[in-house]
Amino acid sequence: MAQENNNFLQAFGTRSRPAGNPTSPNIGTFRGSNPLPSSQIELPNNFPPPNLPPPFVAPRRVPPIDPNVPARLKRKMTVVYRSSSRMSMVLPPPSVAPPGLSSSGNHVVGGVSEEPIMPQALAQQTNLMYSDREIDEMSSLLQFIVNRCPRILSLYYSRVKKADYDEFSRSLINISLGQDCTFDLLNFFIEDEFRSNVKEQIMRENCAASKLIKAYIRLVGSDFLQNILAEFVQRVVISDRKVGCEVDINKIDDPQDIPKNIQILQEYLDDILNTITSGVELIPPGIRIISKIVADNTTAHIGDDQIHTMIGSFLFLRFINPAIFSPELFDLLPKGKLPSPVCRRKLILITKILQNLSNGKTFSKKESYMMPFDEFVLTRRNLICSYFDAVINFETSVNTIHDDLDIMINIHDLHVFHALLFQYKDEVQSLFNNPQDAEEFNLRLEKLGSYDNKISFSFLEENHQKYVKQVAKDQEVSFVGYVDMVKKEKKKPKPVKLIVIVGMNRVIFIRGSTGKTYTQFHLLELVQIISSSPSEFELFYGDNQNIFCYTENGCDSIINSIRRSFEYSFSGMSERVKYNLHVTPSSRLDELVKSGMLSYRTKLILRWTNLWWFGYYL
Repeated sequence: MAQENNNFLQAFGTRSRPAGNPTSPNIGTFRGSNPLPSSQIELPNNFPPPNLPPPFVAPRRVPPIDPNVPARLKRKMTVVYRSSSRMSMVLPPPSVAPPGLSSSGNHVVGGVSEEPIMPQALAQQTNLMYSDREIDEMSSLLQFIVNRCPRILSLYYSRVKKADYDEFSRSLINISLGQDCTFDLLNFFIEDEFRSNVKEQIMRENCAASKLIKAYIRLVGSDFLQNILAEFVQRVVISDRKVGCEVDINKIDDPQDIPKNIQILQEYLDDILNTITSGVELIPPGIRIISKIVADNTTAHIGDDQIHTMIGSFLFLRFINPAIFSPELFDLLPKGKLPSPVCRRKLILITKILQNLSNGKTFSKKESYMMPFDEFVLTRRNLICSYFDAVINFETSVNTIHDDLDIMINIHDLHVFHALLFQYKDEVQSLFNNPQDAEEFNLRLEKLGSYDNKISFSFLEENHQKYVKQVAKDQEVSFVGYVDMVKKEKKKPKPVKLIVIVGMNRVIFIRGSTGKTYTQFHLLELVQIISSSPSEFELFYGDNQNIFCYTENGCDSIINSIRRSFEYSFSGMSERVKYNLHVTPSSRLDELVKSGMLSYRTKLILRWTNLWWFGYYL
């Protein structure tokens, strides 16, 4: 962060700037890193041999980056398929599977298109499964990007259609709140606006900074708007619904009413202005911090004489005036109530005058009918400037101001960010200031898991989707699909339709007819996998238990998911606890490797041991 923001840092706390990135945002205080997940066990130091690159275990941990959402955050829970003590996720409405998702196959992956990722298109990909670990990894990745290379986010914005800026900005704000890096994120884009544009073009409505601010304001500002504006707006729209305030001679029936209407408008203005300026302490701390960021960047890039004007442009143009102009969008009116055309016109005139007051501008001859309010603007200018000074002169901790906020993480928010991370993972490499950060980024992506391997269960029947949500709610799922189970010991076995769920620690089979669990076992109980053809497989587990299944869609995806889950969770376990894998013909194993289905670690192990035939002990 530039040196000009030192006053802001002194007011709200500092942290050490990450090495190698002098432009890294520098707001607030971050806590230390958490230990690795209990399921991630490192390999012995002597494995693999020194002449091979080390397999991926986990990214090195950097103290300034906290991959945990603070336990102090108490979040309201929402009915979803995966609960979290830290954040809530809201499923988008059901819809058909988009291109890249199979409507009938077993292993459904979110294929990354060559086209830019567009949130509106991604919203159609429903029922994607994200575990608590993945949510933490993704929010930690966003924090890493914001602290080490925020230019990556600028690249993402350049790849998203401007029509989708609102949705993408909301996604970034929601995810950033889980890691307390929201103000670092906002600070980068606001400073970039000031650094890249002339005064008249700063904070335009369609820029990334304005969209992020809008998303944040809608999240934290509703209580303030209710307390400050609701009573006033309801009086103008409901109580005084028959009172007209038109001052344009071209729009009024009787021009003699204009002086009276001017007086009524001024009474309205004095009323709302006094309410706003007396409610400084009611402004959410986060909005005051953004005002301070705007003020500091104004000093650094424009000049101290423009501080009040720029704060006014932010507070009134982006926050207060939209709520006055469209109160129905901010729940300031009773449900179903809309302003009449007369009342809407009153609200428009009030916001016009307040905006000019906040900017310190009188009306021009283009709006000569508004010039009678120039005296109001000039006489109240000192009052509004004192209000702006009070807004930015305060102290708080950026790490505690969201304690009481219910963070609602939409599955779609995670999906959009996850897709962008992997679609442009190669393109962002050149943006890092040092190779260590680029390596760290790649390792974090590897730990998160590829977007290509994200599954959806939209292809399941509706009642089966409910079963999966109930059974897999505590599992990080790598595969969901249909199989037909037969009991080989019977002379005329009748197939039973099952849904197989492969998690990070367990394999679960549930009955499609009832939703009840048919059988399940821990991956450490798995003894052997036998597959004599791509359409059938048999799992041996526990004490002489087994299940034989076949599937028209092929079983290699199931086998690979079990291998990948075992490898991730128990990579450092003794050979004695690992299972047998018999695949016939052995070339199928080669195909798994060639198709990229096996992970980086498994490929290294296979190359090292040179065991490409069936019977290999994983």
